Amino acid sequence: MSGLISDYQDKYIISEYYTFNAPTREMIIEAEKKYQPIVMSGILQIADTLNKNGRIYPYEILKREADKYMELVKENVAGGELDHPDCNSLDTSILTINGWKKLIDIAEDEFIYTLNQETNKIEAHKIDKKS
Repeated sequence: MSGLISDYQDKYIISEYYTFNAPTREMIIEAEKKYQPIVMSGILQIADTLNKNGRIYPYEILKREADKYMELVKENVAGGELDHPDCNSLDTSILTINGWKKLIDIAEDEFIYTLNQETNKIEAHKIDKKS
């Protein structure tokens, strides 16, 4: 799998986000060598609060869905993707073989880390194109 990077300069971008405590490249490589999990932490969403989409998600619903997802995590079958792929901002960072870079700083011949969903391993792949 390779990554596709696009430039969304003329689109409205919802900039509501929370910082995750992500591991460094070295920590990811070390964890992979030892077959250890890679752990990130942060706020995904806040219940009972108006978000920038104009929605309020009740605590009970978010808790129910988080519990369902945690079951997938326990079974080692959890996956995910960006919920709104057309809303990547140029501030989005991607882990490359040379460290974290903003979308705007990614080169045409850049190698980025991706998750091989068949082997559950992190792999470096050259991007297909940057548009």
